[in-house]
Amino acid sequence: MNGLQPPQVTKKGINIPQNIKLYSRNSHKHIRLRMSGVDGKGLRTDSDAQLVLESVGFGGQVQIKSSSGKRYLCVAGHGAFIVKFFKNQSQAHIDHCIFIQGHYNGYTVYRTKVHKDWYLGIKNDGRLKSAKKTSITQRATHFIEI
Repeated sequence: MNGLQPPQVTKKGINIPQNIKLYSRNSHKHIRLRMSGVDGKGLRTDSDAQLVLESVGFGGQVQIKSSSGKRYLCVAGHGAFIVKFFKNQSQAHIDHCIFIQGHYNGYTVYRTKVHKDWYLGIKNDGRLKSAKKTSITQRATHFIEI
């Protein structure tokens, strides 16, 4: 049977998960969602660097979660990126855990849904950059989906 299956279609759009690794242009490593937090120091073989990008609405709305599906990348109110644990997927559909996926100069960028000028960013040393200090033109916000 071809086409979309009913569980993939939601009221907000089409829900399609995609297994990816996010390679940072700045740190030259992969984003990891770990029990202790998130960073950009992952190697290609690191299991915590295996992520799931899942569409949750129209207009490029996505969630970034661990391959286990219980850890989600979210942004706190002060601009720090955090990992939140949710027992089921419906709990995770809060705006602080939703990003708008876009493109800039051939790279993928992730803008937070709650703040239109905050982006996911990784510093040269693999630490997260505060979302409040990012812009779409910075290398820190540029990623390649692998």
